[in-house]
Amino acid sequence: MAAQRIHPLLRELKTDLHLLRAECAVQSNDGNCAKFATVVSYPKVMDSSPALASFCRSLEAAFAHGLSSGPADLFAVIKALSTTGDRYLGMNALIRHEVNEIVSPSHRCKQKRRHPRTDLGRGRYFLRCCLARGWLSSLVMSLRKWDKVGEFYPVDAILLRSPNEGLMQVLPTLETTNFDLCLDNRCVCLRPGG
Repeated sequence: MAAQRIHPLLRELKTDLHLLRAECAVQSNDGNCAKFATVVSYPKVMDSSPALASFCRSLEAAFAHGLSSGPADLFAVIKALSTTGDRYLGMNALIRHEVNEIVSPSHRCKQKRRHPRTDLGRGRYFLRCCLARGWLSSLVMSLRKWDKVGEFYPVDAILLRSPNEGLMQVLPTLETTNFDLCLDNRCVCLRPGG
């Protein structure tokens, strides 16, 4: 049986996730990470982590793999998923609520959050929300089950590949990582273009 080659984007994502978790493990051993890390053995990732930016770039690239306009189309996919009538998609209501808050924030949220103005920034912010709220695995599973996913992604996209070859490889590790990211104030860092 020939060894399967791992896609370069997936390899980069796995490497960045490993570095991020290792960095947080070192910080928690030094006492610099938050108290939660001592109660539960999950590494705690905070905005101050130097490896976070590289990990987020890799995650965005993995989600954008196969989209016609790359990362700029990610929010269009998420918006389309939020309007689906399929009842089996458990994330539907959560996605719809978050999409509505990103596109037209309530008055209370306008005062507390820095909202991205472009779809590129909105897609990045949505991924950040999924990390912080522990929704990323559910988002991936919802996208994979969605009957219209083929309208956005080709069958060889990292998101849609078999569990042994695609994005699903990193989900168990992501589920055991606590992303304590800032979402509710103006310190949220969005990269240029967002």
